[in-house]
Amino acid sequence: MIYADVAWTGTSSAFLILACFVKAKFLDDRSVLFRAVTMVIPVAMVFGGVYLRQEGFGWVDEAEYIGTTIVAAAVAVWLLILTPDSGSQNTSEVLYLALVLLGGVIFPGGLALDRYMCDYFGTPYGNMLLPAFWGCGIAFVGLYLYSKSVVERQSVAEQVNGRKKRM
Repeated sequence: MIYADVAWTGTSSAFLILACFVKAKFLDDRSVLFRAVTMVIPVAMVFGGVYLRQEGFGWVDEAEYIGTTIVAAAVAVWLLILTPDSGSQNTSEVLYLALVLLGGVIFPGGLALDRYMCDYFGTPYGNMLLPAFWGCGIAFVGLYLYSKSVVERQSVAEQVNGRKKRM
């Protein structure tokens, strides 16, 4: 069952990367290639992860779960914030991005505190995985809130611009 959780988290991060590329107009979400890729990614995450685990490759779960989340966050920051058409961020969007950064900082903090958490909480609860999963979750919440706010702001701007053109 953990394979499904890991694969779907990796898939959601991969889809976030695709959404960022669509937003930046590097990809067309109506193209046949885009639709094919969106069908292949979940299959590749599930079956590729199972195959690599059976072959004895280590760190498959971490690469799928945490690796794709880190890449998605980097792509989102690069494409959504630094692109010229991203518009100006309002105060809540800045706070949402701070939430993403907080999630990103929690993970390495867990690595640094791993020994102490094991001593205090005991294994299996006191290890670096707990803050890693919390950090990923917090980063995802921040990315969701930020992207929702940007889409709403741009939708309102498009409606206003549409009204101005009709006048």
